[in-house]
Amino acid sequence: MTAPDGSKYEVSYEDEPCEKIMQRTGWKADRIQRAGLLASSERNFVVIRCGPALGYFTHWSTRQPGTKAVDSAIARASSDGAALPCVVTASVQRLPVFSAPFSLTPLPAGFQMSDSGFDFATFPGSVPGNEPPQELDLTRYSQVSFVPNSCGSANNTCSRVVNYRGQDRSDSADDGRQGFTWRMNAGVPVQAMAAGQVVAKRARPVTGCHTASQNELYIRHVIADSLESRYAEIVTVYYAHLDFAPGIEVGSVVTGGQVVGYVGTSGCTGGNSQLELQVLRESNTTREYRPVLDTTPRAYGVNGPVPDNSVARIDPWGWWAPQTTGHVDPNGFKFFSTSIPGMGPGGSSRAGGGAMSLALFMDGQAPPRPCDEDDRDWALQNGGTLKNPYAYCGPGAP
Repeated sequence: MTAPDGSKYEVSYEDEPCEKIMQRTGWKADRIQRAGLLASSERNFVVIRCGPALGYFTHWSTRQPGTKAVDSAIARASSDGAALPCVVTASVQRLPVFSAPFSLTPLPAGFQMSDSGFDFATFPGSVPGNEPPQELDLTRYSQVSFVPNSCGSANNTCSRVVNYRGQDRSDSADDGRQGFTWRMNAGVPVQAMAAGQVVAKRARPVTGCHTASQNELYIRHVIADSLESRYAEIVTVYYAHLDFAPGIEVGSVVTGGQVVGYVGTSGCTGGNSQLELQVLRESNTTREYRPVLDTTPRAYGVNGPVPDNSVARIDPWGWWAPQTTGHVDPNGFKFFSTSIPGMGPGGSSRAGGGAMSLALFMDGQAPPRPCDEDDRDWALQNGGTLKNPYAYCGPGAP
């Protein structure tokens, strides 16, 4: 929290820290800059911006518990010559609450490894399929590009498609999206990945696709005592192309592992039976603290799978490039002060695009994806095993 004139700040990790600060200082709730969860013993991501225009950036991961993580961030910024005030976003790196959205032991019949994945160079908040190209400096992640002119100049330090390992994927089969699609036989049960509530169910009109509408389901998961908690972590999971299970309606409360649908072919599938999954983070994003969720009329319009104008899509496997001691999830800082036209309340510009990705899967529950399981043989339901079909999965190259 900051003082009304911005001259002082308070950081607390007590029980109900915001209330404790307000009691000590007399400041009001509108002075809260950030509120959320922070791990006391595991790694946290920290992003800080300081100075009169809040334009100074520093970002890293830390094992320091509690207040030390934020205090060290402010000390580092100050030592580098940045003036207060500072705004800090601290985020846990690992929050294991999700189980797999389909069977892993064995994998479903007809299962194929996804050729899609989370592209960290994609402009956050963009309508899927219309993301403007962005460039990421690969040297931040101790990587180089295999495509010397991939960013329009003769160098090997940037890429317009970057995976979760900080690797250039400009010459790969990855489709540069912010979601995951797996092919498998039609009718395979699709499961809720944690306890939650259905917040949208729709057959969205689409053009030029296999069918005239695409079935989509959104389930919101609240990691807190309640949605109204000041410190809640809130993520919404988006499922596409599925056939809805009976009884699944808006408002339905679901349990983890409950069948919410079945793999289908609706929408832009080319007639292939497949499941698309995206995870949207509604809390502790790079924009300022929001005590109330954005529920503007555009919430479930025809503009793609963005159920709330203030959310940002994240990678539920987390960001874990091989060398990230000094740097965190690109979406957590590259677009920190970016203004995104039309993505704010009422169609206004949105300040800050992107959120830090959380490692949300419980141990052994993360579905396979390119480069994740270099040496693992996944058992298939119809016999045989699935090996990673992608080349260049080593730690030093894409």
